[in-house]
Amino acid sequence: MPDQIAPSSKNPIALSEEMGTYFLSYETFSHVEKMLSDAGLDVNLVAVVVSEIYRLASGEYSVEEFVAKLRSATALDAPGLQKFLSVICDKILRPVVANVDGLSEKIEALGGGTTTQTVPQPSPTPAPSKKIDTFSEKDEAEISSSRSFTPTNDVQEMVSTICSDLFLSSVDPDLHTRCKQLVESRVREVRDAEQTRAGLERAISEGGLGVVGRTLADMMQAIEEVVDIARKQNAEKILVERAQAKDQKQEAIRTTEDLQKKEEQALSKRYVQMTGKMPTESVAPAAPTLARSSAAISVSQQMARQEQKIDTEKVRKVIEQSTQKAAAPRPAPVPKPRVQDVSPARRLAGPVDELQAMSLTDFRRLSSEPAQAAQRIHDMIDLLEEQGYAKRVAGIHAFRTSQLEQLYLSITQDALLSGKGVDEILGSSAAQGMKKSEYDALMKLNEVIRF
Repeated sequence: MPDQIAPSSKNPIALSEEMGTYFLSYETFSHVEKMLSDAGLDVNLVAVVVSEIYRLASGEYSVEEFVAKLRSATALDAPGLQKFLSVICDKILRPVVANVDGLSEKIEALGGGTTTQTVPQPSPTPAPSKKIDTFSEKDEAEISSSRSFTPTNDVQEMVSTICSDLFLSSVDPDLHTRCKQLVESRVREVRDAEQTRAGLERAISEGGLGVVGRTLADMMQAIEEVVDIARKQNAEKILVERAQAKDQKQEAIRTTEDLQKKEEQALSKRYVQMTGKMPTESVAPAAPTLARSSAAISVSQQMARQEQKIDTEKVRKVIEQSTQKAAAPRPAPVPKPRVQDVSPARRLAGPVDELQAMSLTDFRRLSSEPAQAAQRIHDMIDLLEEQGYAKRVAGIHAFRTSQLEQLYLSITQDALLSGKGVDEILGSSAAQGMKKSEYDALMKLNEVIRF
C-alpha cells in the first residue's frame, strides 16, 4: 500500500510496508475523523489530511510545507491549527516515532516553535502561547510498560506479571493481592469483562484498585489476552481427557472381547468332548461375560464349575433332536423405503455472526433509509453490550471485518490514493452500487461505534 503514494521531492524516506499500512490504516482514519469533528471541520477532509500526514512521514514534505498545506486545507486560525498539529503528533506520529527515521525531529519541530513561526498571528500583540499537549514522563512509562507485557503459556505467571509494578504503581502488598484475586476471578470467568473493569476503576478506599486512563485500557487488554489463553488451555485439556476416556473405553471393550473369545473356545472344546461333533454355531457362555463371581477366577476354572452342573445325557439328546429338525425358511426381508435427507437452511448463530456476514444487500434489507439501517446496526452492538463489554468488542470487530465495511474502506482509500472525490468513486464500478447516502450513513456509524 505505501508504494502507491510515491514521494516526488528531495530526500524521501522508504517507509516499511508495516509503517505505510499504519499511516493509511482504519485507526489513522478514525483519529483524523475525530480531530476534524472536534475542530468543527468537514469530516470529508479526512482523506486530504491523512495524505498530508503520509507525505510528511515519508519525507516528501518538510515541516513548513506540511503546516502550510494543513492551514490551506482546514482554514484554521493560528491557535486552532497549533492545537490540531499537537493532536496529530500525539495520536498518530509519536506512537511510531521509533519506526520512522527522522520523525522525532519533525515532531519536535511541530511542537517546539516551528509551528508558531510558520502560522501568522492574528494581531501584532502575540497572545500567550498555549502549551501543546505532549507525553509526560508518566505517559512514556505507561506506553513502555504496556509494550513490555508478553503473553506466555503460564496463566499464573501472567496474572502475577499484570499485578506487579508493571501496571500498579503502589508497593502495598495488600493491593497486589487484591489485584490477583480480581484478575483470577476474570480468568476463571467468575466475573465478566465489564465487572472486572469496574473493579479496576473503583477507588482503593472502596475495595478497588484506582486504575484509570491509558493504564486501565492496557491492563484490560492484557487481562483479556490471559483469558483467551486460559480458554484455549481448558479446551485442549477437555479434548485430552475425552481422548483418554475413549482409549480406556476401547481398551475395556477389547479386554471383554478377548475374554468372550476364550470362553467360547473353552465351551466349543467341551462340546466336542461331550458330543463327538464339531459345533455348527458359536457356543455362547451360559452367563454374561462380565457376570462372574470373582475376577480372580480364570476362564477354565469357571467353565469347569459350570460343567459339573450340566447333565451330559440331557444335553446330548437336546442336540440330536435339534439337528434332525429342518430349519424353517425365513421370509425375504422387505426393502424399506429410502428416505432422502433434508438439508436444513443455514442460519446465523447470533448477532455477532450477522454483523460479520453483513453485505450491502443485507444493509439495504434492514431499512430503505440508510440512516435507519445504520441505526439498527448500532442498536445490535448496544444490545451485545448489555451481555458484557467483551460482547460489544466482538460485535464491533465482526462488523469491521464484514463485506459492507470493507467496501466502505475500499471506496475511501481509492479516493485518497487516486486524488478523486468520493462522489466520483461512488459512480464507478468499484463502489458496487453503493449510494452517497449509504456511504454517509456508514461514515457516521463508524464515528460512534468505538471500543
